[in-house]
Amino acid sequence: TGRYKLLSPESFVTLGYDVDAGSYRISGLRYEKLLTEAVVFVTSESIPVIQVLTGHGEITGESLATFTEFLAGCNYQVEEARLLSGGTLNPDALLMILSPQRDLSDAEAAAVQAFAANGGRLFVTRDFTDDTDAMPNFTALLKSYGATPLAGVVVAGAGESGTYYADQQLYLLPYMRETPLTSELIAGGMNVLMLAGSAAFAMPEETDGALSAAEVLRSGDQAYLRDPSDGNVSIARQEKDASGPFTLAVAAERMHASG
Repeated sequence: TGRYKLLSPESFVTLGYDVDAGSYRISGLRYEKLLTEAVVFVTSESIPVIQVLTGHGEITGESLATFTEFLAGCNYQVEEARLLSGGTLNPDALLMILSPQRDLSDAEAAAVQAFAANGGRLFVTRDFTDDTDAMPNFTALLKSYGATPLAGVVVAGAGESGTYYADQQLYLLPYMRETPLTSELIAGGMNVLMLAGSAAFAMPEETDGALSAAEVLRSGDQAYLRDPSDGNVSIARQEKDASGPFTLAVAAERMHASG
């Protein structure tokens, strides 16, 4: 295939997080997974590609390095998608749009919609500090898949200690909902994750006949939505703060005329 994988002695070291020390420590060694994935990488006819949109202040470069290394270790090829400079989207690759800070142009939004209409897959994240009014095209993309962004950061209720980490109410431990996307994770006991500074979405009460949308992650019932745009930077609950539970992640599919 012309591909190769280089594994150094450091490749086989696994790290574990020491909560008391607040740092990572060597926790063991791993061989089988890396060797098996290396054999698969060099012998497979094709490697799945992930394209990461750039040009709008997204999470890229150094901030994405650990994630990119993880994906490469799982035999994904990661590329940049530069629509602003005339690039095109690979119809066979997953498109990641990771928390843009500037809006997509009309042409870019049309390109993403056409990509999705032809069977393309999207993985999209947003930040709770987003000014959604200043990004109408990005917001419209989210809404078209049943995820209306809400302003503010989700804060766990102090009385629900199982829904946040330690005494950090901004570090959510969300409930993982049973969906085709998560059923194997839940069955395997891999349903615990942490979201630091999480945004929220409103799910549609009704969808058009072409859209199916499911809640993937949910906050605790006592969570509230703290919007710092009111000038109060405290995370303490204010009288006008919306009450939970909140949808933190959405999985959606849209049926297009082509299939």
